[in-house]
Amino acid sequence: MLSGSQYTSLIPEAFMNRNGIPLNTQTVNEFKFDPNDPYYYYNYSKNSNWVDEITRTGYVMDHNLSMTGGGSKAKYFTSVGYLNQDGVTIGTYLKRLTARINLDYDVSDRINIRTDVSYATTDNNRNYAENLRDVAYRKMPNMSIYEYDEYGNLTPNYFSPFSNIQGQYNGLSGNKVSGTVNPVAMANAAINKVLQERIIPKFFIRYSIIPRTLVATVDVQFDMNSTKSKSFLPQTATGLPWTNTNVNLAYDGDNDNFNVQTKSSLVWTPRFENKNHNFTGLVNMMTYDGTSVSYQARTSNTPSSELQDPLFHPALTVPAPTCRHAPIKRPMPTFW
Repeated sequence: MLSGSQYTSLIPEAFMNRNGIPLNTQTVNEFKFDPNDPYYYYNYSKNSNWVDEITRTGYVMDHNLSMTGGGSKAKYFTSVGYLNQDGVTIGTYLKRLTARINLDYDVSDRINIRTDVSYATTDNNRNYAENLRDVAYRKMPNMSIYEYDEYGNLTPNYFSPFSNIQGQYNGLSGNKVSGTVNPVAMANAAINKVLQERIIPKFFIRYSIIPRTLVATVDVQFDMNSTKSKSFLPQTATGLPWTNTNVNLAYDGDNDNFNVQTKSSLVWTPRFENKNHNFTGLVNMMTYDGTSVSYQARTSNTPSSELQDPLFHPALTVPAPTCRHAPIKRPMPTFW
């Protein structure tokens, strides 16, 4: 990678080789280096290593504890796990807590009951753009990370010009930045967080109506899943004018799912005196019922990058949640 001084020597030389005329550094502010113009002189005379600025040492902590036991009638298994992982790019981490408990109990020689319950909660903080490190590799190294004012004084504000010789922010293509941004501002100030919580209880009962001949089983499983997504694209990272619709773009969404599955079976295995003949009859009945409720809010052009929640926007109109029910077809209820 080039340093800032190497980059400022390379670009005028490349311009000369391509066009046959020198780069007019008096009009191209990024390479003017005029102390009489302190704003551009200080903001474009650095040796910024953008990759190093967004990189840190990543640590992983993974803890697991399990216990099992039981007797002649009852058996159990339980486990707890916790994962805490910091990404090598600042602003990224993954935290996950999982728990499980299994109980198996023989009520009698004919009746067996089993219960399985699993729980997981995940807090995943990601970069707003998947290609942030690629942007950092391509960012002009002679640019300052923080802005100098017109008097040459360093300010705490990120230096994110709307446009310069390298281009400007052109939005997202998929989850990737198109154009250029301030990578440090994007890593520190932008938000892309997903919180997920899921619990799956499962209940099973087995009843031998006629031992080794007629057996009935009932299996019921619930699946409750809740996902909350939150993202924010600050103006301090893109430098867009305040009239642009992508300035301080905030999003908040919730999605809750509840599913129930059942399976009932009856297995008949008659015994024949002639051992050369076998027969097994099976009757299954399965049901599924699912409900989904979602909520989304999106807004932009808030007056400050500190207002990161869509509900802060005074003109926001929040849509009513939507509810989906499957597989039964009937008019959808409306929640207010």
